[in-house]
Amino acid sequence: ETTFTKGLYNSFKGKEIVYSPCIFPWYAAKLKRSDLVIRMAYIASALKSDEKIDEICNILSDSDPDERSYIVRLLLIHPQTDTQRKALTSALCDKSEMTRKQAYAIVCNTELCPENYLQMEEMLRYKAADARANLINLLCTQSDSDLYGSVQRLINDKKEEKRTAALDIIMQTGKDEKRTDLFDKCRELVSNISEPTTKEKI
Repeated sequence: ETTFTKGLYNSFKGKEIVYSPCIFPWYAAKLKRSDLVIRMAYIASALKSDEKIDEICNILSDSDPDERSYIVRLLLIHPQTDTQRKALTSALCDKSEMTRKQAYAIVCNTELCPENYLQMEEMLRYKAADARANLINLLCTQSDSDLYGSVQRLINDKKEEKRTAALDIIMQTGKDEKRTDLFDKCRELVSNISEPTTKEKI
């Protein structure tokens, strides 16, 4: 079953294959690439194979948006490999709002690697308000030294979206009485923005 489904998936040259006619001259059947992804996800879950789950992680974007949140919950509730943690982190900025919510709920209870937080920093280039808020909240769960590193990298980035994220993090840190020293240290980095945009001035 696994070999057949994977072989069929690899044979796809587009998003779907239409068989017309199929069985009867007047009947046509359609098979979508996303149909195979969800089927392989079920198989990977049943086998409890990290190798199979990693394979699904690499083709998760080919799944149907309405099914992606279910696949994330099915396979990534307890990520075991770097590939799985990377896929889960990427889902924080998925095109599907439901998938973003599902990923955030899981990540909040998952121990991530330093690389995943660097991945989040890069994802702050996206403009979806809920995704940015979630990413900032997660970055703020880092230790003071790691969070300072994040702010330092973001505030020196060429992209305005990342710099404004750094400013949001600094403002959020300023509301935490336990992070007064960190706030003062991060606030000094603001001067690195030599020519702030209107958004950054606000």
